[in-house]
Amino acid sequence: MCSRQRQLCNSSLRVRQFKLEGQAIKRRPEFEMDDRLFLDKLSQSKRTIEIGGVKYNITNGCFQMVNPANPYQISHPEQVVLIDLINQFINSSKLNEHMWFMFDHGSMYLKHNGNLLFHGCVPVDEQGNFIKWEIDSRKYSGRDLFDYFTSVLRDAMRHPTTGDCFNSDVLWYLWSGKDSPLFGKDKMTTFERYFIDDADLQKESLNPFYKLCDKKWFVERIKDEFDLEEDSRIVIGHTPEVKAKSPLSKGKIIFVNGGRPKIQNEVGFTLLYNSFGMQIVKLSPFISLNDAVFSAEIATQRKTIERFDEQKMVTDTDFGDKIKQRIEDLCAELKD
Repeated sequence: MCSRQRQLCNSSLRVRQFKLEGQAIKRRPEFEMDDRLFLDKLSQSKRTIEIGGVKYNITNGCFQMVNPANPYQISHPEQVVLIDLINQFINSSKLNEHMWFMFDHGSMYLKHNGNLLFHGCVPVDEQGNFIKWEIDSRKYSGRDLFDYFTSVLRDAMRHPTTGDCFNSDVLWYLWSGKDSPLFGKDKMTTFERYFIDDADLQKESLNPFYKLCDKKWFVERIKDEFDLEEDSRIVIGHTPEVKAKSPLSKGKIIFVNGGRPKIQNEVGFTLLYNSFGMQIVKLSPFISLNDAVFSAEIATQRKTIERFDEQKMVTDTDFGDKIKQRIEDLCAELKD
């Protein structure tokens, strides 16, 4: 397959993606994502598109399967391909194994040994107020928003379906919605990056959460929301790339891979937590598997960010609490 054919094939697959996303956006006006609808804004020639009153040229586009009268309608040939893809996912034993492992052991956030761990951000406005996300005439924010999404995720796993449903729409929103704790940006400019050569349109702005992490008052607000102690740490993983971002904010939030490495000359960070304290480890760029295994020193620098006054024992941990509870239960059973 030549380069031009690959481009057209990829473009065709992307159009199916935007059709399905458009259907979800139209089904769920409460998602407030109408700005992500593009196929109905194509010109008749399908070589230009009008966004915000400005006309832009389309590059590497292949929109022959877009019906101007119903641009988000899936054609029969597209439906055949999509059904095959769905069946491959549903019938993949390895994928199911991984998903059930995440279901059994994962969560939207975790309070572990007095610390808070989560992925992404807690959605806030510029003033640091928790954004209220409204669905079914109810509003969720802060910790309640995390708990709500957790309940939807678990219900989706218990009641899977191959058709469109509320749970699947919410799962998609978690991936790209502006108030999603897992996404952390105002929009996902996939269409613009694929088809429009304009850097301003392709820009994705981070939620204000990230710049507020250096404010002590804001960190205290997060701790209060999740019922944390004063000396608790907040650990965030897989954050959107923040250039020159230190893994430790001034507000004592730890970004375990802040400045996430995307190219070979960038570095990453990880967190070590043991009975003596916490350390941030700076990781060298990944060059190759062979180099990583046999020659390169992956952990190039270690920085202690907290050293406990006394070495923590198992009894001081959450796991220790579970052991003690189990001992109490067994003693109670023996008495009975």
